Amino acid sequence: MNRSKSAEFAQFSFVRDAKGGVIELPSQAMDERIMLVVDRERWGLSRLHVFEGLASRREIVEAFEAEMQRLSRISGDSVSHVTAWGRDSEELFYADEVFDGEPLPDYLARTGRVPVATVSEWMLQLIEVLESVPEDIASIEHFSTQTLQVVVDRSGKVRPFFSEFHAWMKPGARARERTREWYLAQVFCSLVGGIPVREFRCDSLPRNFDELEVRLKNVVLDALADGRPGSYEAFRSMMDELAAEGQIGEAKLELPLMPLRSWLKRDLAELETGIELPAMDYEQDPYAVSGEFRGSKGLLQILPGSDSLPVKGWLNQHHDAIRRIGRVKLNQLRVNQITDVGSLTIIGEEQVDGASLAELVGGVGPLSLAETGKLCDRLSAVLTMLESQVGGGAVWWLPPENIVFVTGTRTRAAAGRFLERKGEGAWQAIPVKLRLHQTMSSLRRGVDLPARVKDLSCLPGKKFEATRRSAVALPLIWFVLTQRHFLWDLEVSQQLCRGDDIPEKILLHLEDYQNKLVENPTELDLDLFTCLQRELVAMDSNEAVGETDSKCEDDLEARLDSMLYKGEVKLREG
Repeated sequence: MNRSKSAEFAQFSFVRDAKGGVIELPSQAMDERIMLVVDRERWGLSRLHVFEGLASRREIVEAFEAEMQRLSRISGDSVSHVTAWGRDSEELFYADEVFDGEPLPDYLARTGRVPVATVSEWMLQLIEVLESVPEDIASIEHFSTQTLQVVVDRSGKVRPFFSEFHAWMKPGARARERTREWYLAQVFCSLVGGIPVREFRCDSLPRNFDELEVRLKNVVLDALADGRPGSYEAFRSMMDELAAEGQIGEAKLELPLMPLRSWLKRDLAELETGIELPAMDYEQDPYAVSGEFRGSKGLLQILPGSDSLPVKGWLNQHHDAIRRIGRVKLNQLRVNQITDVGSLTIIGEEQVDGASLAELVGGVGPLSLAETGKLCDRLSAVLTMLESQVGGGAVWWLPPENIVFVTGTRTRAAAGRFLERKGEGAWQAIPVKLRLHQTMSSLRRGVDLPARVKDLSCLPGKKFEATRRSAVALPLIWFVLTQRHFLWDLEVSQQLCRGDDIPEKILLHLEDYQNKLVENPTELDLDLFTCLQRELVAMDSNEAVGETDSKCEDDLEARLDSMLYKGEVKLREG
């Protein structure tokens, strides 16, 4: 890869600050640089990991490619999703999504010990990841403090996150086989001791280890013994018990450093925007701030500007949504302000009292099929109405974070309680507004669409309605049924997890639409919203027929039973 200032390769462009410099992010591996880039194929930001001088050895390249292939199949809010990888001359590189945070060793060196109750909660989150991914992914199985990052998640909680993948770097070395609980115990000791990087043994423990409760100490020592029978189950059970007993919500944790947010804030201070902005508000969108714009207060979103993010780095739908500033469209969140100042763009968006679909589903859990059907019926009608308006653009992409239900409440918890009171009918009764432009949050995740659908979305006009609706419907249906974001490059069956309760007929429809959208999107003549509605009606009819048949059988049996003679029958003798 060319390391000059103007370096661009494949689908990536370097994001630059107000001074024109490349934005580098902290790294924990030797010979690794991490830079903030624009992935023009995903219409989003990525972290680009570059390993210098490692592409010259064949066995390392093979191990790297195999590990990246395995990692790309993982999706979740606790593991950074690998989106691309490759080699350039003597360098290897891979790109993953951006979760703004601080490497765990740096966090511990800066903040010190983490409360035991919080540590137990973090351990359970790591265990959940370990139990949900295939065991052949060494970069996750052989984790340490150096492979973890501390982030603020979408609900505002500080937690650990798998963000560095290094196990492929020594494919020829004979790694010692360690048990899962040994790795967990290593990170546990680092957290409770505030020790950034160290290998612990039973005779080499944190100074404050003796302060722990006796049962907890014994469980950790058994885990460090590496192979003692039952030690994993005991460790997991102890973390469960501690998390239940501890007051997690009351533990005041130091927030991690956020390089991406720091860059935006630093450039904002250096550029002459004419906008007075206080500290960034952690309670709302992580990259939106309450401030004053030309004498009016509002919630403003800070995004990369034209000097940082090329025009082609944005979804076409984004351009359609912001081209008419201040114009009101029914069911659309209005964009009131746009200011371009070099490396930054500031967008002022209409604010409403309510919660997004992502927040509501996060609060109430996966929806039932009946609720999903009502929600889909509502969204389909809203999209049809919005696109039919004069000036309304074609909608190809609508993540759950961009669907806002106007409940009249100011907190997610209050919106969730409102939803529970209204019951299933709430999805059709509550006013809804759609955010059709991109924000920093969506830039960090990227716009995930099949390549052929993306090509269609770049065409002018509102063609291929069934394709558009289905491209929007499939990820939404998957999210409300599973609480997980959909990945187009993985088959539906590969994304299923334990606990998913989706009827086989629905799964077959989802998989069928995924295949058609990936391979032949222009051939769809029925959208997935409508298909789901028809299937739910058919399922209800079959249940009703089954109940009727059962009732008929019961009635027939009763009638036959009543016709039988129940007295004594006397037979003649002789």
